[in-house]
Amino acid sequence: WYVFANCAGQLARLRNFPETMAVFYRPDGTPLLPVNHDDSRDPDRLIQADLARSLHMIAEQGPDAFYKGEIGQSIVKQLRAHGGIITTQDLADYAVQVREPLYVDYRGKRVVMVPENTGGPTVSEALNILECFDLESHGHNTPTSLHLIAEACRMAFSDRLAYLADTQCASVPLDGLQSKAYASERSRLIDPARGPVREPIGQPWAFQSDVRPAETPHSNWKRPSDGNTSHLSVIDREGNMVALTASLGRLFGSGVVASGTGIVLNNGTMWFDPKPGSVNSIGPGKRSISASTPTLVFDKEGPLMALGAPGGRKVITAVLQVTLNVLDYGLGMQDAISAPRIHCETGPLHADVRLPADTIQSLRDIGHEILMREESFLSSYFARPNGILIDRERGLLRGGAEPYKMATAIGF
Repeated sequence: WYVFANCAGQLARLRNFPETMAVFYRPDGTPLLPVNHDDSRDPDRLIQADLARSLHMIAEQGPDAFYKGEIGQSIVKQLRAHGGIITTQDLADYAVQVREPLYVDYRGKRVVMVPENTGGPTVSEALNILECFDLESHGHNTPTSLHLIAEACRMAFSDRLAYLADTQCASVPLDGLQSKAYASERSRLIDPARGPVREPIGQPWAFQSDVRPAETPHSNWKRPSDGNTSHLSVIDREGNMVALTASLGRLFGSGVVASGTGIVLNNGTMWFDPKPGSVNSIGPGKRSISASTPTLVFDKEGPLMALGAPGGRKVITAVLQVTLNVLDYGLGMQDAISAPRIHCETGPLHADVRLPADTIQSLRDIGHEILMREESFLSSYFARPNGILIDRERGLLRGGAEPYKMATAIGF
């Protein structure tokens, strides 16, 4: 049903792409029918033979099959036939960058994320700000706790839009943004009895060891939320952990399937600011910022938790709140994921309709503009996290999955 619903919702858009229609739709152009749609007939099967062939080629030949071989050549041919500008040399020149992880010490735990222009620095800044408050004493999802979390997110998102970009192409105050001293200074602007913060954009360059460069205009671009991201969390019996997030960007990415490959091409260019001259403007060889926030957590005994989420920019606040739900409020993994959440960037505070009415009113009374959101099987107002928590007392792995979507926890 989930594949059917998404294909049905994108039908008008994808009709413009015959290769995509040939893969994901029936010959008459209607969506594939799901199991139990009609007991008189067998359900349709989604068969991706070209994709299977491409995956076999990559398995046998390695990455060069994609970047320098037949697959890449097919992608370039498809794009250039429709006015695209990517060349075979562009693909051949691509190089994966492996960075040192971003480490954040939070209340005696070590939170490990992807650094630089991802969701990691934003979650890091919010955690550092919130460490200045005793969240546990305020209680889970109380007006005070939600207010503090919302304001930490507002500050972290404001700094994200103002400063984050590809560090190879722009000067970015990463050390300043992740500084405990900077977070302490920012936390003092939060009034527990009043919100929102009047100056959400800070001055992290004052906490950066590098000399501050010439001022670069802030970016106010708010790209559309992602619709086609996946995340998986894995922990094995030895405690090895994996948090893996992969994204096509929009639902069905660009909508283009490269002929003969079965590969759906993303639309990641939307992650850039289309306005020239800002810190995250599009540019040659430049990597855009991403909301992906795969996360690992360790305590003094070792590996503790793996988590992450699909869901566009909401990923950042979802990963933050699931982490807080476990580390500050003592919730188990499923309860930490199932609990009502909020989302706050630089504008209104988005709140789950399951939060009590008096809690919402208390937030409104201190100045928050609130938009009530009801999560459903096809919406993604608060992202779609999943994770695993190690239960050392019982020697078990506790999995949790977002209850509205096609997600599950399984053990072997």
